Amino acid sequence: MSIHEFPGIGRKIMLLNARLVSQGPNLPRIILLAIEDITERRLTEWRLAEQHRELQRSNAALDEFASVASHDLQEPLRKILSFGDLLSTSAGLALEGNAREYLARMLSAAARMRTLISDLLLYSQVSTRVQPFVSTDLGRIAGEVVADLETVIAESGGRVEVGALPVIAADPLQMRQLLQNLLGNSLKYRRKDTPPVVRLSCSSPDARHRAITVTDNGIGFDEKHATKIFGMFTRLHGRAQYAGSGIGLAICRTIVERHGGTIAATSAGGNGATFTVTLPVNAGGHKDTCHDARPRTRSRSRFSSATTMRTTACSRSGPWTTRTYRTTCDSSRTANSCSTTSTSAESTRARPGRPRAPD
Repeated sequence: MSIHEFPGIGRKIMLLNARLVSQGPNLPRIILLAIEDITERRLTEWRLAEQHRELQRSNAALDEFASVASHDLQEPLRKILSFGDLLSTSAGLALEGNAREYLARMLSAAARMRTLISDLLLYSQVSTRVQPFVSTDLGRIAGEVVADLETVIAESGGRVEVGALPVIAADPLQMRQLLQNLLGNSLKYRRKDTPPVVRLSCSSPDARHRAITVTDNGIGFDEKHATKIFGMFTRLHGRAQYAGSGIGLAICRTIVERHGGTIAATSAGGNGATFTVTLPVNAGGHKDTCHDARPRTRSRSRFSSATTMRTTACSRSGPWTTRTYRTTCDSSRTANSCSTTSTSAESTRARPGRPRAPD
């Protein structure tokens, strides 16, 4: 490869290839020359390299911001909250008039700021602190997430049903964060008079993609906000109604886009919401399998009663076999207050995308 200045057309980058060609045992050999103009290709490669370096600098700046946010910015807030709590404990009863309200509002604002900084840190780490894609069992991850949410499920008196989920190429930590945010949102935005029911399922829009769907019976939202809710710090309800910073779905969108997928939300106000995440499989020919996502039974005697239900479905010889795990906790028991029972039922409906086995 060399750079030449040509009259009339300017400087060009040329690639010269030479090959010795034999025409026969008694014939002279010849040299075949090929000259290719690779100017545009080289310029594109240089531009891409410069953009890559700029992206690395940007990620380094974000990583530096994350370090500052996790230490320097939170240190003053920790002191405000610490001394504010001491003041409230030691002199709270002595405060008169609006002074007590001012102190409470100061502590509430400092707590919100700490939450915002923590959420911003999480958002920045989605792009800067990433892991390579590996074979990831979404069924196992969903089981771990539901186990982490057992306290919320028990307190709300609701249930989470998890269907058969695929194995895909993904970042396991980010998939856990994605499911944690989506399931947590469905449990949080519930109707006051109705226990939440959240269903996590999977379908196959085509051979190369899987659609992960989270459906709930909560308060839903107005369809005109279907895109807006994925923005940073977007809240459709006041803090007095539902806690949070409005950054969870923005994190979900960033995670899904990093994996080359899409996320969308639909709802009929007051009749629940459905979040659909479409991700490429790209997992080296993995087959869909049935994974028991049931967590270990835990004792939670502080709850009067709570039920967690999880459904796992798979196809072995044709029809689906559905197994439901139900964990019931009762405070009247003195030890091991949670008991688990399981039931199974065979569906006559064949699994979509695969023919039924002959009877």
